[in-house]
Parts: sequence; structure tokens; C-alpha cells
Amino acid sequence: MTMPDERTRSLRWGFEFLGEMLSDETIEDSLRAAAQRLLLTYPRPDQILEWIEADAPGLPQAASEALVGASALWTRLQFSHQGTQETRHTLRFVQRHFPEPWLSQLLGSAPREGLRSWLLPEEPEDWEYGRGAS
Repeated sequence: MTMPDERTRSLRWGFEFLGEMLSDETIEDSLRAAAQRLLLTYPRPDQILEWIEADAPGLPQAASEALVGASALWTRLQFSHQGTQETRHTLRFVQRHFPEPWLSQLLGSAPREGLRSWLLPEEPEDWEYGRGAS
């Protein structure tokens, strides 16, 4: 079972991974351009923490759509077999607890319980990006 802090961590890793995709020249330009576009609306870690602290009723629609888009982009990347070995390894960690597209859409349509029913702040020791953490 995925815990709320693990879900929060997966969103942060997703943001960081989109940035990493931009610098991996073994990934085709169209996929890197898609990552660049997603970074414009993908929720930043500081925004996520603000929404959790406020127990926002849901994610902004643009953020929800960016999560859905990122998931689709990473599926394309996974099946294209592009990227360095490190990129492919990190992608597995990013996808591990990342929300399914249907859940990302639901989070953008104001769940009744608020975001704290799904996300919680990470513990400081969780900030080691993509290296063996659960």
C-alpha cells in the first residue's frame, strides 16, 4: 500500500525527473520538448507543500492535467527504450508510487476529504532522490 508521504515524494521526484529528461541527450527532442512544456504547469515541491498545509480541496486543474501528461510521457519514454541507463533506472523509481491518470484527474476535481487524505509532507530522510528509497 502506498502511504501519503510516498505519494508526495513521487510527485517531487516527477518534477525533478522532468528536469533530468531535458539534459539527457539520448532522449529524442520531441520527448524532451514535451517534458519542457509539462514543467510549466507540473506542481513544484513548494506548491505541493502549500496545498498540503492548507488541506486544499484538490489540485489546480492545470497541475492535475500536468500529472496526467507526465504519466503518459513517461510511459512513452519507457516503451521507447531511450535514455541512459541511469535515466531508465530513475524512471522506475518515479513511476513506483506515481498516481494513476484517473486518480490525478480526481485530485483535480476536489476530493471530499481534502488533499491530506492523499498527500502528507515527507520526512527529511525521504529527500534522497531516486536512490533505493521505497
